[in-house]
Amino acid sequence: MTKVRVGILGSGFISMTHAEALRYDPRAELVAIAGGSRAKSLAQDYSVQAMSSVEEMLHHPDIDAVIIGTPHHLHAEATIVAARQGKHVLVEKPMATTVEDCRAMIEVARDADVRLMVAHFQRYRKTNMAVKQALESGVLGRVYMINDVLIENPDETGWKTQADSKGFLLGYGIHAVDHLRWWLASEVESVAAQCGRYEGEPAEDGSLLLLKFRNGTSAILQSTNAWPFKRVIGSPGAAEFRAHLIGEKGVLEVNVYGQVILKTSEGTTVLSELPSWSDPKSFARIEAYAEQDKEFISSIIEHRQPAIPGQEGLENVRICLAAYQASDEQGTIHLDGKI
Repeated sequence: MTKVRVGILGSGFISMTHAEALRYDPRAELVAIAGGSRAKSLAQDYSVQAMSSVEEMLHHPDIDAVIIGTPHHLHAEATIVAARQGKHVLVEKPMATTVEDCRAMIEVARDADVRLMVAHFQRYRKTNMAVKQALESGVLGRVYMINDVLIENPDETGWKTQADSKGFLLGYGIHAVDHLRWWLASEVESVAAQCGRYEGEPAEDGSLLLLKFRNGTSAILQSTNAWPFKRVIGSPGAAEFRAHLIGEKGVLEVNVYGQVILKTSEGTTVLSELPSWSDPKSFARIEAYAEQDKEFISSIIEHRQPAIPGQEGLENVRICLAAYQASDEQGTIHLDGKI
């Protein structure tokens, strides 16, 4: 296979983002969009077919792969149907809303011999990549502790605040959970948390987590969209996405949408800097998504596992759900190794 025919499920902002990202890979051909009230207009924007239903796309013989950008609680069903129809799947984070659904998605994809990748695009953001490279180089030595903050502006998409979606931590704070695991190349050993519904929504909208990693690093994670300011159209979704890493040899100050600064006894160095943008379709924003989607297409063509397989998505979901449990029980949840 040298050309992968792709359909997108969902027609919201993230689906537009994937449609734009696919333009940067000549091996991918976007052929259709289905699902959601904006499917017809989004399909028109990209000169592709607007299919009448999600079911039509999942069963369509001329589609090789699907990108799933539907509400979170619908991810598992769509993935399972698509895989059983022999279609490769790139599913948006969170992979699903239960560990059991994540397991089922992995098993069906394996049995059908199709690629299953989870869209944790922050691994392809250059600032996050700079942190990963710095840690792998040993410039900080052992990492003692991390403070990670993700604050997102309020979103007017109603389904994200409903109980079916579980909450902001699972939907968006999971970005920080994922990059912490990826940066440290270590799994979470235990989690304690305080999770709240600060603005009275049916789902959690703010959480504080204390994570202990198996390599000895401790991390505090704050994630919330209980934020008093409205989003500026075209700006990054995150009002704040920053981390402070303290190690035995130095410190990393990370602004995911700005600079990564290394401070050691030898001085201060800017390791990476992300340009700002005002247009959500600008390459500055789309680049990370384009690299992620290229990896998905490559895994299909090369018949190999993608860089972020289902197991990675499952682990991130498991940690977020353990945080909710820890908050409910006012205790600490201890996690076994990867499941």
